[in-house]
Formats: sequence, C-alpha cells, structure tokens
Amino acid sequence: MITGDLPISRQLKILKRLMPLGIEYLQYRNKVADPMTAYNEALQYKVLCDLYGTKLIINDWVEVARAVNASGIHLGESDTSLEVARSILEQTIIIGRTVKTVEQAKHAEAKGANYIGVGAFYSSKTKKEALPISTTTLIEIRREVKLPIFAIGGLTPDNITSEITSHVDGFAFSNAIWHAERPEEVLLGFKRI
Repeated sequence: MITGDLPISRQLKILKRLMPLGIEYLQYRNKVADPMTAYNEALQYKVLCDLYGTKLIINDWVEVARAVNASGIHLGESDTSLEVARSILEQTIIIGRTVKTVEQAKHAEAKGANYIGVGAFYSSKTKKEALPISTTTLIEIRREVKLPIFAIGGLTPDNITSEITSHVDGFAFSNAIWHAERPEEVLLGFKRI
C-alpha cells in the first residue's frame, strides 16, 4: 500500500482500521514535502507499522529511510542510483526500483535491487505523467529477471487481470484505498486476488 494525498492525520486514522486486516508493506510517498516534513511524517507511519509488523518503505528519501530505520527504500527512474542508496543504507535494507522496460529491469537486477515495480498499467491519480506499459512488456520482464515484480499504476480489485497476476509477485495500490467509501472492503478485495 502506498500513502496518498490526504492529510496525514486522515491517512493514519484509515490505516488504524486497515492494518489489522494485514498490510505487508506500506510505502511512504510524498513528492512535495521538505526533508523535515518527510522525516516527521515517515516517523509517524513507522510507529504504526511497527505496531502491526508492517515493513515501511520510503519513496525517494534515502536519508529519511536511514533516519527512521525504515525496512526499505523505493527509487524511481530518476532518483538516487542503487549503488549510492546501498552505500548510504544498511546492507540488509530492501531496495526497490521502478522500471518500464526489460533493459531497466535487467539493470536494476544487476545493480542489486531486491524487487522492481513495473507499470503503470492504468492511468493513475498518483502519477499522472506515467505512461502505461503493456502486458507484453511485463511478460518480457518476467522472462528476463528473477527479482520479485510488483505491478503498479491505477490498480483496483476490479481491473487487475489474470494477465497481470500471473506474471507478478504482488501489486501496489494507493488511490483505490484512500478515496474509497469503504477502504476495508477495497483492501479485502485486493487480498482475495
């Protein structure tokens, strides 16, 4: 699950209802925060994650990931390199990378990524500029790398096809939960897939 654009107080209230249902990873993502805000918000998510045994992954902010002792970092295509992130963070930290091509996936694997996020599969309110990729590309990536693959981008329990699920190890979601009238039902919908 990826944090959204709602105020953090609202997100924490929703998470307190969702965490008991089982969320393996929570990715903190805030593209507009300054470093101190990112640190303070990540720390609040970390406390909640620790209560429920959820791994906290920080999006982009290598220094924040280190400061809050996060379980991992997720790096976009234009973020810090895997080598730099690994040199700053503990060797045991999980490092993920967003990829859109076979070449990017192979590069991420060669440079020591622990997983890759592949997408977007659908238009997304979270990342409006993301260009969709085809299931053909996903299948090619699956064939070429051994890393765990997480599908990302505009996913809902209703639009995840068997073509996607049969080639990924998991999926990431955000707005499907944060803007739902009944977020518990949406989460349970994802868990049934």
